[in-house]
Order: sequence, then structure tokens, then C-alpha cells
Amino acid sequence: MKLHLEPLAIAANVTQAAFCRLDTVLLTFGFLVMQYQQMTDEDDRVASTSIISSLEKRWMAADQDIFIAAVIVNPFFRVGPFGHNPRFVIAGVIDLLERLYTRFFQEEPPFVFGRELHDYLTGEGRYVALRATCVRHELTAREQVCSVFIFSPCIIEIDCRKNHRTHLESTET
Repeated sequence: MKLHLEPLAIAANVTQAAFCRLDTVLLTFGFLVMQYQQMTDEDDRVASTSIISSLEKRWMAADQDIFIAAVIVNPFFRVGPFGHNPRFVIAGVIDLLERLYTRFFQEEPPFVFGRELHDYLTGEGRYVALRATCVRHELTAREQVCSVFIFSPCIIEIDCRKNHRTHLESTET
């Protein structure tokens, strides 16, 4: 029972946090699917299949483009969490974000929008130092910030000043 409920409890804590954003919600959905896909024992199959089906149903009802865009515009992730899915090549991402721009602002994006997105996704132009900046901020956070969340293979909250786990334990068995 703990094996099936613990990932859901972790997801509930993460998504109900005051600092939860859309990108966090999508990454948490991904975390849940990965956790339940790893449950391959016959005894776990019914529960894990049911939970994955429920997650997929909710995902199909969601405004997927906005969640996906939220992950992409987070410079710490960009398209990384989506692997090598052909939908997330540069042209596909630019198309997605241009459609959302048109939807939000009721007008076509400016001419430079696609070029800026290309540069952002490839780390070129004004974004050439972005990756290094993100790495520097992540290292600083790990040293100075109280909470660090690690999404793979588990979520752990660490109190960096006390150097011990304070909230969620590893979901590995």
C-alpha cells in the first residue's frame, strides 16, 4: 500500500506548495508516471495501471500546450524533460510558443519572436551565457537555500543548513 500511495503523497505536497508553478505540475505528472511504470510486479500491476490511466485522463483534459510551454520557458529545463521527441525540435517549439502568443495576445508574434526563441533554445545570441548562469544559480541554491528538490529518481527536500532530510524520503525501494 505504501508503495502505491507514497508517490501520490509526494505529488500532493509538491503541487500544493505555495511556490508551485505550471512547470512543476507537469514535471510532477511525469514523475508519477515514471514511478508507476516502474512497478512491474504482478501484485502492483492493477493499481499502477489504474493510476497511470487516471493521470493520462487528466492530462488529456488539460491545456497541454500551456504546461509544456511552462517547462520550455524555464531556463533550467527548456526541452530537456521531453527527451528526443520529434515534436520538440526547435521548429516545433517555436510553432507551439507562437500559437500560444497569438492565443494570449490576440495578434501574431513580432517578427523577432522566432529568432529569439531559436537563440534561447540553442544558447546563442543574448542567451549564450544562460546555461552557465543556470548552473551557477543551481550550485548556489544547493549550498545556501534551505530546500532542494531533486525530481529523478525521487523527490527529496533537504535542509541545507542542517544537512539532513526534513520532508520527503526517497521513493526507491
